[in-house]
Amino acid sequence: MTFAQLVALVIFLLFSTLFGMFGVGGGAVYTPIQLFIGVSFNEAATVSLFLIAVTSLSSGVVYVRAGLIDWLAGYSRRVPAPAAMVAPGVSAGCCCRRAGSWWAS
Repeated sequence: MTFAQLVALVIFLLFSTLFGMFGVGGGAVYTPIQLFIGVSFNEAATVSLFLIAVTSLSSGVVYVRAGLIDWLAGYSRRVPAPAAMVAPGVSAGCCCRRAGSWWAS
């Protein structure tokens, strides 16, 4: 590991900890820092999403162990919630495809 990579790692950890304490999303921190140190956008976005997933998973484990998740409430909404999440995406995709074909002609 070079000195520049070590400095970038320290800055990365410092800023992510600082922003995490204030509740700012990880993508607002991780990606710009990586772009600043010269990482390509695709790699920066991939690393950012991976770090957000790891953070979310570890937070979920903490909440499960502390007993702070109401599993019954989650199960009672298991059918409407995915439909409510998927329906807007599908409708937006259909609208964009139609608009795109109209725009291209």
